[in-house]
Amino acid sequence: MNTKPIPGPKGHWLLGRLREFQPDKLGFLQGCWRTYGGIFTFRVANVRAVVVNDLAHVHKLLIDDVDEYQKSRLTKDIFDRVMGNGLLVSDGKEHWRQRRLVQLAFDAKRLLAYGGVAIRHAARAGSSAQ
Repeated sequence: MNTKPIPGPKGHWLLGRLREFQPDKLGFLQGCWRTYGGIFTFRVANVRAVVVNDLAHVHKLLIDDVDEYQKSRLTKDIFDRVMGNGLLVSDGKEHWRQRRLVQLAFDAKRLLAYGGVAIRHAARAGSSAQ
């Protein structure tokens, strides 16, 4: 088991990295990615975030070692209120049951079809932001 601490920027004792994160979330995350790599952690006020932006790490978390990780109580409380006891909230056997149900939506052919829709929405969102 890897017990090496996850790298990330230190922050103010109370606010964490709130001042840097709030005005430019994407810029902040990109800067952390450039500095710390595909997995890093930071804190905004009293919430600690772990960002996994590396395919090998994502595969390890979601496929290889999924049973070794549990969602935090905070994550469950927040998402349960908004989405119910769904895939983002459940653990163990319930997580696997729900995952099998949604697996078909992520088949390669379906993902290719979603690409065109995603590109159209991104283009529309980009033109409306200008």
